[in-house]
Order: sequence, then structure tokens, then C-alpha cells
Amino acid sequence: METTLNLGYFIWITGIAREWCSDYGSYDQLIKILYLTPFYSCIAMDKNRVEDAINLRSRYSNAISRNEPASVLEVMMALAYRCEEEFMADPDYGDREGQWFYSMIQSLGLAGMTDDCFNLVYTMSILDKFVKRQFKPNGEGSLFTVRNSNQDFRKTEIWYQMCWYLDEITG
Repeated sequence: METTLNLGYFIWITGIAREWCSDYGSYDQLIKILYLTPFYSCIAMDKNRVEDAINLRSRYSNAISRNEPASVLEVMMALAYRCEEEFMADPDYGDREGQWFYSMIQSLGLAGMTDDCFNLVYTMSILDKFVKRQFKPNGEGSLFTVRNSNQDFRKTEIWYQMCWYLDEITG
């Protein structure tokens, strides 16, 4: 991603993520790593999450390449947007995309990776386990954790994981 347009996209997308995290601390280094980490779908239907992430690029510009692999950051942000826009929008609570995004950081186990405590080796290890689906069956270590789940999140598409998470917190 070396063109001026792609640099602009990087600044735009990481700026939104930084704003979403601002109530929780400074996460510039983590956000950059999330952007640089490719997301690969191990489960067939997770290709829809890749498509959501690539479609997110059109919020910035239709001129952004759709051929680049989706990043973990883009997948997380696309999920946060869809979560708010399709399920959780409520004018009484305001825009909560940042809340959904940060809950994914927590579920991954990366909430402690603020700029003043950032550990690249630890972060990369966590993201590697996530991408390879080597997290706990209840989703801990992935984007969504459900405490009392009888489903194995390692074998379930991310969309269903998100729905079960939302069911649990609104229960």
C-alpha cells in the first residue's frame, strides 16, 4: 500500500480506530499492527467478512484497490459498523461503533496493549492464534467471547459468533 491514495486510506482508517479507542487509552501501535496483519478466512462463510472489509474501503474512496488482502483491522471495523447499523442502533445510546470495536480488542486479549505497554511479540502471537483459530471454544482470544456458550467458536463463522455475543449482552 504505497500510493498516496493508499496512504490517505491508512491515515483515514487508523484515525477512525484511534478515535474509537480514545476513551480507553492510546492504541496507535496496536492499530497499526491490526492494519498490517492480513485476515484469512478459514471457514467458508467468513469470506463474507473479507468482503465486508474490502467494501469498507469504498467509505473512503471507490478508487482504493479491492485486490489487496483484507486486514484484521478492516474486518474488525466492518463488523463494528454492521453491528451498530444492523442490530444495535439506538438513538438513546448514540453511536456505539467504538464500543463494539473495543470489545473485540478485549476479547482478543489485547486491551493491555496501549502505546505505553505495547509488546509486539505478544501482539503478533495473539493475532496469529486468532487468524489460525487457535482460541478457546467460547471465543476467548477471538473477536467475540460468550461466557456460557455450548458452541465451538473455532468451527463457527464470525457472523454467528457476533450474534451470540450480542444475544448474551442484551439477554
